[in-house]
Amino acid sequence: MFDGMETLFQKFDSQYQVQQLAEEFYDLMDRDLSAKELRSLHPENLFFTKKILYRFLVHWSGGPKIFNSDLANSNWLELRHRNVDLNELHQKQWLYCMETAMQNLDFKAELIEEVLARFSCLINSMVARRDACQ
Repeated sequence: MFDGMETLFQKFDSQYQVQQLAEEFYDLMDRDLSAKELRSLHPENLFFTKKILYRFLVHWSGGPKIFNSDLANSNWLELRHRNVDLNELHQKQWLYCMETAMQNLDFKAELIEEVLARFSCLINSMVARRDACQ
């Protein structure tokens, strides 16, 4: 039911724009040496990783449920990254890659700001929960 609130997904130009974002995010990580520590945490071949991010982004932003709904939340992200020793540098590099990818794709400034704010909150909550469990 539509409650008058526009979802983040509706702020994207299209679902294809979300796919472009997932592609550019990992392509940038692959080619930008300032993200080398983050890149080292990923598999050599990013084909499936790009697809997972695309499906996650669509679902997470309020778009079609093309991702298992049980997985499209911070708990899934925590489980997916539980064996990865993430640190502040990785967080900064991840947000840098996301911001730069959106800029490279000429996203509207308001959309960039909102996506980064939401991801910052998500990342911070994941790290806080992880720290609380140690």
